[in-house]
Amino acid sequence: DRSGGSPQGRHAQGGHGPDDDGAGDASRSMSLMDLPTDLATRLERDALMAMLQHPELVGNDLVMRAAQVTFVNESLAVVRDGVIGSMDALGGADWLSRVALEVPESFATLVKQLGVAPLPNRGDADKLAVYVKGVTAELVGRDLLRRKADLIGRLQRTDATHDRERYQEIQRELMQVEAERRALRE
Repeated sequence: DRSGGSPQGRHAQGGHGPDDDGAGDASRSMSLMDLPTDLATRLERDALMAMLQHPELVGNDLVMRAAQVTFVNESLAVVRDGVIGSMDALGGADWLSRVALEVPESFATLVKQLGVAPLPNRGDADKLAVYVKGVTAELVGRDLLRRKADLIGRLQRTDATHDRERYQEIQRELMQVEAERRALRE
């Protein structure tokens, strides 16, 4: 499962098998052109482009939080893992090349393409800053919304009378998610 967990760089053990929808096919490099165009993938792609190209505008805290998000697209999850593995180089001159080194070789091209693909509002520094922060925050917001829905479902399945402690724990988690969502919008 490449949607969460620890990063697995090119040098890490393990690999990709035929069960991963071709995301790890070592026989060819992944490319931007290989990505589907659904809304979830576009959001993940655009947020990664923002983080790879302008981490200083996105901000360290938001990049770190976005790197914890569960990705729907397996190929972009691999890139996200590369971001996680390169956090010590965040914002440095070698940031993009460090991320490319962290991913399996067949994904290095995708990382480099994400690092140079055109972003909206490139000519206006203020609009660019708003865009890169906004698209990254939207990715985090999507993850928080998913987490909130999961917690509400768990809360509805928990008996408040017989499992009061668990019920209160889920309520506290819900309050934390809501607080994070509010902070993200500010």
